[in-house]
Amino acid sequence: MIKKIHRNVLFKTKIEQLKSSVETLVSNELIYYYISIENKLIDKNEIEACRVVISRELRKIKALSKKKKNFWINVNFLLPYTKKSAQSRMGKGKGGIDKRRCFIYINSLIFKIRSIPQNIAVKIFNLISSKLSFFINLYTNSNGIFLKII
Repeated sequence: MIKKIHRNVLFKTKIEQLKSSVETLVSNELIYYYISIENKLIDKNEIEACRVVISRELRKIKALSKKKKNFWINVNFLLPYTKKSAQSRMGKGKGGIDKRRCFIYINSLIFKIRSIPQNIAVKIFNLISSKLSFFINLYTNSNGIFLKII
């Protein structure tokens, strides 16, 4: 009599090996998190200015491979804001979408950068904080523990 075995049971050892290899890969490289301290309504221009600054600083590091993604932006601009000219007459609607905005909450993740030295992460923090209209903190993960740098 042949007993049927579920497919996950057969490949259980392979799945466990894959999980352990991913954990070692993540634990070897430091990830820096830029997290907001206050609530604020922001425009896309602020995040775009920060993106340009970060990409410029990351370009200076030759060790980073271009194929690997080392930088993430975790902000979605989903609130549409409309505008109509001041001299327009009453009626005929609100007008077209002028710009999109995003509401940033306390302790929300704004940027995430991996595999860079700490002095460059602090330099990027100083450049970004001058561009943003709200305050941010810099955190890193070390062996699964989040440490506040600035």
